[in-house]
Parts: sequence; structure tokens; C-alpha cells
Amino acid sequence: MADSGVADVELMVTRAAAAIRTILGRLATLAFGLTALAVVVGAATYATGLWVSDGLVWPILGLVLCVLPAAIGARAWLRVKRTQAQAPAALLDLRALIFDRRSQGAMNALIDVDTHQPVIATVRSLAGVSADLEARGTDRVALAQTLRAAMTVPGLAALTVIGVVLLGALGSMMLLIGLLR
Repeated sequence: MADSGVADVELMVTRAAAAIRTILGRLATLAFGLTALAVVVGAATYATGLWVSDGLVWPILGLVLCVLPAAIGARAWLRVKRTQAQAPAALLDLRALIFDRRSQGAMNALIDVDTHQPVIATVRSLAGVSADLEARGTDRVALAQTLRAAMTVPGLAALTVIGVVLLGALGSMMLLIGLLR
């Protein structure tokens, strides 16, 4: 009977590994695409601002405004790429964490012991597991970094999208002003 429980956990870890690789791949693609879009929109807005403005304010302020969304997107992409590089270690950390008695309270959010449902199907919030990992400090660093990326990259992507939309609106307004001169 104990071998069945270990086999179930191994199956869950394997499924979690596949899901983590898929999620990280999609997050990397999303972050890179948003960064590229932010660079294009930022460059167009900056060039339009240089065309329309007469003073010295836009070259400095415009550069900061136009680079910010791309920098946020690049940070998200770099975070995912670093996490992808540590994915094998994160999976070892996950396997060890599942068998660790100290993590039982946090892992209840991940594993339903009665039904042996896969890890991904029972996750509603990673906050409990993340808090457990943060309390451990340097123990299970790769898994903590993976969870941090999974929890923060979507927010960084959303900030990039908001920045691109605002830059696009600003660039469009400046283009209209330039054409109406």
C-alpha cells in the first residue's frame, strides 16, 4: 500500500513537472512578445514626441516613459528564463517537499490525500506553499523561485500591457498634434 502512495506522488510530480514546463514556456513567450511590442510602441512614441516637441523636456522625460514598459516586460522575461534554467532543481525540491512532514500544512493546498488528485487540479492559491518556502530561507530555493515567477510574471505582463496602451494613446495624441500644426 505504501508503494501505491509513492507511485501516486511520483505521478503527481511528473504531471506537475509537465505543467510547470508548459506554464513557463507560455509565460516566456508572452513576456518576450509583450517586450517586443513595448519596444516598438515606445520607439514610435519617442520618435513622435521628438518630432512634435520643441524643448528639452521630452528627450529626457520621453525616454523614461517610453523605456519603462519595455523594461518591465524584459524583467518578466528574464525572470522566466532564469526559472526555466532551474526547473530540474525545482522538481527535485517539489518531490522532497511533498515527502517533508514539516510542509504538510502547506501541501494540503496542493494534494488531496484522500482522492490523490494531481497537484495542479487542487491548487487554488500558491500563497501557503510560498510562505512555507520563504520561512525555510535557503532550503528549496529553486522551487521558491519557480513559485515566485509563476506568481509575479502575470502581474508584470499586465503592467507591460497597460504601459503599451498608455504609450500608444500618448503617441497617437502627439501624432495628431503634429499633423494639425
